[in-house]
Amino acid sequence: MGEQCILTHDVGTSGDKATLVSVSGKIIGVAEKDYDVDYPNPGWAEQDPKQYWDAFVETTKTLLKKTKIDPKDVIGVSLDAQMMAAIPMDKDGNALRPAMIWLDSRSEKQSDEFEAKFAPISQLLDMGNLPMTTAKDVIPKIWWVRDNEPKVFEKTSKWGDVKDYLIRKLVGDFYTDWSTALLYGLFHIQNHVWVDEIIEGVGLSRDKLCEATKTTDVIGTLTSEAARELGLTTNTQVICGAGDAPATHVGSGAIRTNEGHLYLGTSGWVSVTVDNFTVDPETGIAAIYSGVPGKFMLIGEMESVAAPFKWFRDKLGGLECLMAMEREVDPYDVINEEAASVGPGAKKLIFLPWMLGERAPIQDTTVRGGFLNLSFHHGTPEIARAILEGVAYHIRWITKNIQVVLDRGVLDPNQPKPEIKSLNACGGGAVSPLWMQIFADVLSKRIRPIKEPRSVAALGIAMISMVGLKMYSDFESAVDKIIKIEKDYYPNENLKPIYDEMYNIFEGIYPKLKDVFATLNKGEAH
Repeated sequence: MGEQCILTHDVGTSGDKATLVSVSGKIIGVAEKDYDVDYPNPGWAEQDPKQYWDAFVETTKTLLKKTKIDPKDVIGVSLDAQMMAAIPMDKDGNALRPAMIWLDSRSEKQSDEFEAKFAPISQLLDMGNLPMTTAKDVIPKIWWVRDNEPKVFEKTSKWGDVKDYLIRKLVGDFYTDWSTALLYGLFHIQNHVWVDEIIEGVGLSRDKLCEATKTTDVIGTLTSEAARELGLTTNTQVICGAGDAPATHVGSGAIRTNEGHLYLGTSGWVSVTVDNFTVDPETGIAAIYSGVPGKFMLIGEMESVAAPFKWFRDKLGGLECLMAMEREVDPYDVINEEAASVGPGAKKLIFLPWMLGERAPIQDTTVRGGFLNLSFHHGTPEIARAILEGVAYHIRWITKNIQVVLDRGVLDPNQPKPEIKSLNACGGGAVSPLWMQIFADVLSKRIRPIKEPRSVAALGIAMISMVGLKMYSDFESAVDKIIKIEKDYYPNENLKPIYDEMYNIFEGIYPKLKDVFATLNKGEAH
């Protein structure tokens, strides 16, 4: 018998990433499978849930074959997934229509109806619920199905998120975790139960929702059918797991109170660990459940983080891709070299990274990206650097607002106000030394990328599973054993004047262009 391990799956927007993690925290192997997002109409973003399971099965089999791990040594399986999708399922867990994923914003009419019904927002807070009222939130999506596909609405036995759909495949029953349930807008923050008053108010019943458990709860073992399809055994225990952001929180290692992390994936966020709940509707800063039961993440999300850099590579970086092919390196290495050849501030070129609308600190589905102050003396190096810096400016904006919430003392007015001094960095963007230094300089904070930054969710889910299986007594001991920091990046104080100037200009742009974006993109919100 070899070393025992946990099978984790990170089920994202663009694909599934399966990872085998040993009980000592070593990554044994990784397998990935991409899938597509469908955009059939403006504002729509859908995926066929069957492709989630097909990718789950394929990557598991590939991983077992590649690593030659004995299935008996896979003692647990768990997953994280993209959040805020609406999937109607029949009693057997089959999806009745494509998933309306987190990017989907078709339900503007329904979100307005929801706000009117539960206005003011304080009404939802008084009932212990996190207000979720935009067109990208779950209840407006469910109401869209009610209004436009009534037969599907009537046939629905359970509403679930991406992870909930897959859990039904694994154990044969319907479960969700607290972190996923909270973003439905129907879950009591403190009592950890569905709120009947709101459920009935939105025209649902509690039996239409999955049973909500802690992230660490063992919810069963693999069904014989799931075990056969995956190539595992029916003794493999299934741990409930978490949404992608709460899992990443654990994997970042920043789980102690007042510790913060920065996630740089397709989308991204800044998060600080807190002990109590708070929400600031004006800035979109709110506390959600951590993957650690009993802890919260004070979080501000950014819709497009690494995505604009990928857009540059795919749409404008043809020459850089050819150079990379000749040198047998990653195109991003070439693009980073070009960006590094340009001084801080990118010759006063400003990039607006709002390619898909934004959630915090501006909540606007019509806002879009762009370049300001573009001139003939700017080339691809300046454009590349401006993209990296533009994302960093927006992250600074989010971080500033999180600090404002902390400064109010609403979390615990009797305690000293915590200051965000450093952020553990993770996600694919954290592998770029240049970007890490840019973040340190723009934010004037220490940035600490973790080792294995691309596997942060897998490590988080593995630790959630290990605590659930009693391999570790608590999360602190698991993090101290498994999570390591790659390097510390400190801000260059000499660059503070230029970045303060550029940031202040950046922060003032949105109010000036807000109405322009609304006019240009009316009816085409994402």
